[in-house]
Amino acid sequence: VDKAYEHRSFQDIMEAPVAALQGISETKGEEIFSKALNVNTVADLADFKYCRWAESIMLLSQYEDTTLDVTEKEQEKETDEN
Repeated sequence: VDKAYEHRSFQDIMEAPVAALQGISETKGEEIFSKALNVNTVADLADFKYCRWAESIMLLSQYEDTTLDVTEKEQEKETDEN
């Protein structure tokens, strides 16, 4: 979080504008998040479905079996169906 919010409670930070996050300026927070995405607070950003989807994909990728190539996966699927 930005220095101005370092000693605030998590609840206060959730109600704060997105610019409370370090690296997001007030100008960009307003321009990109508020106007374009209707995301006004840290809570809005946390609840933004595309952020949740991205986070889920990131977490699930840690458990993905990448040792099989697409052809092997398709063959496994066909074998399971028969």
